[in-house]
Amino acid sequence: MKKIFFLSLLSVALYSCSNDDFDVTSNNTGSYMETIESKSNLVLENGLDNSLTDSLKLDDMDSVTSFKVEYIKKSSINQNYKSHNNISRAARYSYDGIVNGTPKKTLSNQKVLINGVTGVATGVYFADVYTTSGQIELPSNAKDVEFDLPDVCGYIDWSSREEGVIKTSYQTKKNGVKKKYIKWSFYTIVLVYNAAGAQMWKVLPMDGAKIYLPYNFVY
Repeated sequence: MKKIFFLSLLSVALYSCSNDDFDVTSNNTGSYMETIESKSNLVLENGLDNSLTDSLKLDDMDSVTSFKVEYIKKSSINQNYKSHNNISRAARYSYDGIVNGTPKKTLSNQKVLINGVTGVATGVYFADVYTTSGQIELPSNAKDVEFDLPDVCGYIDWSSREEGVIKTSYQTKKNGVKKKYIKWSFYTIVLVYNAAGAQMWKVLPMDGAKIYLPYNFVY
């Protein structure tokens, strides 16, 4: 089920941008995209929280000139290009960088239906939702970032438990200087207790702090 979050703070700031400076783009990259059409009423769907604003200082909000949101499914990544969760093994590959982050609680006591998970009985559970996120600044001559998704990823939609990474690309322009950034994020959930009230404390798909995302710049 899609969750809708309003980025009210970001939308107010972006409303002050001129039509010439603001651009929103959307491309289908083997996953699915959300197109943002109105800069005065920004709506992001499919579980994206307001973590983009967490990366920006308040005095930088009006410098955002464009952004797009991609929901990259693990299933869309070339199987030969996938890394391993073990960072020492991932480091054997040639990457421009490897990122990870600290999970932060986004929602509490959410009702979820779990099935097909080894060691967890099919049924209804009550869970806390955590967001793990970070930011990458692109070199001036880089166009994008390509992630190598690990064998076990976080979720791009915690309710459906679709694995992947949410990639938000945005550009700022301040004092004539343009900078490009990639904001990445994913969800993990903690099953707190089951429908009978028995405590669980089971993390799915795994601890977000232990999920590493290798990446390469695209030129």
